[in-house]
Amino acid sequence: MSNKNVLIIQILPEKLVLGEYKNDKTDSAVEKLELAISADMLYQEAGKAAIELEKLLKEHNIQTTNTIIIPQAAEVLVRKISVPPLNDSSLLKNIIHSRLARELKISASEMTLDFCGEISGQNQSDILLAGLQRKREAILASMCESVGLNLTAIIPEFCWLYNGQVSAGVNENIIYVNDNSAGIAVVNKGSISEFTSVSCNAVDSERAVGRILAELGRNPVFNSGEQKFKVVAGSEIAVKLEVAAGGNMNFYGVSTAVKSGMDNIAELYFGGKDLPINFIHNHFTGKKKSKLSGRSRKAIIAAVGILALTGWFFADWNQDKIDTENAQMWIKGTQDQVKTSQGMINKINKARKWCNTSPFYSECLKEVTEAFPDSESIWTQSLALDEKMGGVITGISLSKSNIEKMLEGFIRNKHFSDVQTRYIRQAGKSTTELSFALQFTYTN
Repeated sequence: MSNKNVLIIQILPEKLVLGEYKNDKTDSAVEKLELAISADMLYQEAGKAAIELEKLLKEHNIQTTNTIIIPQAAEVLVRKISVPPLNDSSLLKNIIHSRLARELKISASEMTLDFCGEISGQNQSDILLAGLQRKREAILASMCESVGLNLTAIIPEFCWLYNGQVSAGVNENIIYVNDNSAGIAVVNKGSISEFTSVSCNAVDSERAVGRILAELGRNPVFNSGEQKFKVVAGSEIAVKLEVAAGGNMNFYGVSTAVKSGMDNIAELYFGGKDLPINFIHNHFTGKKKSKLSGRSRKAIIAAVGILALTGWFFADWNQDKIDTENAQMWIKGTQDQVKTSQGMINKINKARKWCNTSPFYSECLKEVTEAFPDSESIWTQSLALDEKMGGVITGISLSKSNIEKMLEGFIRNKHFSDVQTRYIRQAGKSTTELSFALQFTYTN
């Protein structure tokens, strides 16, 4: 990715761990510094956190500005996504946004997203999606900006597995345990296609074994059929997992020395390749290059620091504008489906008037019943209502007086207007019965 020095900051529940990596230093020479700032304080009181961070940098004379931040595993959304064959990768963003909204009830506008894995134009593909809340990204970027650091990457901790642990074209399961958590990854054709994390540490191996086995037993991805797991945590935990598991799960430890995640990520950074997942320069937005030198950048920040906040609002607005344009393109390509769906919606809305929990038509029927005379010598044959609640009643009566009483009942009722008879006539040649038709307009 780069040959420049880099400062790596890892966020842990109760502290921040910092390491300044220089291209001419070995891993063992890198001093790990700790800052007593909890993750909660970092996000809730970012100003105080920035002050403490600046003190630590000055105290240890840290001059490196390029910075990588590793959030806690719990802060990062990780999900396997299956996508259809795509020749145009620009459609992937719309598919992912739709899946997040439908399956997780998450608005994509709230998340910064990136993914690793290859998209195929011929076959369905599995990619690993990672997401970080935009407000957390903004807080981390603002903190770095205020102390003169250049935030070049925010990455999930599991990215270090791409430093020699994930082999090209290989399918395998990997478990790694460090001082704070255990990660379980499924590697498919050389790319991580599934990842989960549990809180534990390598020091308390008994608890770590219990938590790992509980997660393996809970997750159907890991407990279906015979499974083999490579354990990156030393042979002791691998042996304990093998003894405690039994059944279809097999575990084997790696012989290579286990490095810290920060050391591995530093090697990835210096290795000349882009990081597999990076929320700052992600696969959707591409790499953003600054046109200013470091000295000019510091001068501008010192002179017009207030514009930084405006810049964040503009960046967020610009991203929303891009999202809107992409959505409009997507809608334009599906106009036929939209028209069909809208027609169905219109029909459903029309039908819903007849089955609402407070039916409008039922109130009309109630008023018609109350306006009708209480007599056995008059009855209705039909009642028709249109969409504007104009109604026509037809019926039979044994006497004209009953028809007149019915007419008076409708006129007295405040819910009926434009009441008038269409006709009153003999129902047939061989009967004395009268047929009638009454029209009205109903208002609730």
